Amino acid sequence: MDNLNEVLNEMDFIASSLKDAYFVGGFVRDSLLGRQTYDVDIVLKGLSKGVMREICSKMKTGFFVLDEERRIYRAVLKKKNVWYFDFSPLKGRIEDDLISRDFTVDAVAVPVKERKNFKTFIDATG
Repeated sequence: MDNLNEVLNEMDFIASSLKDAYFVGGFVRDSLLGRQTYDVDIVLKGLSKGVMREICSKMKTGFFVLDEERRIYRAVLKKKNVWYFDFSPLKGRIEDDLISRDFTVDAVAVPVKERKNFKTFIDATG
C-alpha cells in the first residue's frame, strides 16, 4: 500500500523470516480505504522479547513494553514520518485472533509477506 512505501525495507525481515506475521486491525482497514496512517499493528506467531530485539535490530530502532502480561511491544520508527508499530502474539489461528478484537470493523488481516500489494485480506467476521 502507498502508506507503507516509506518503511517497506524494514518489513522485509518480518516477511521473509517470521512465520504467521500479519498486519491487523485499523491499519488494514485504513489502508483498504485509502486512508494514510502511521499506526501499524502486527501479530505474529512466537513473539517474545528476543524476537522483538531481532526485529528492531533489523529496523534500526528500539522497542518498549506496552503490556508485559499480554506481551505487547511498541517500536517507533522515525523516517520522513514517525511510525508506531505495535506487535502482539498471534492467539491461535489468525481467524481466532481477529474474532477476539474489540470492533468487527478491525477484525481484518493481511499477511506481512503481501506488504507491497494487499491482494489477500482475511475478514473473520464478514
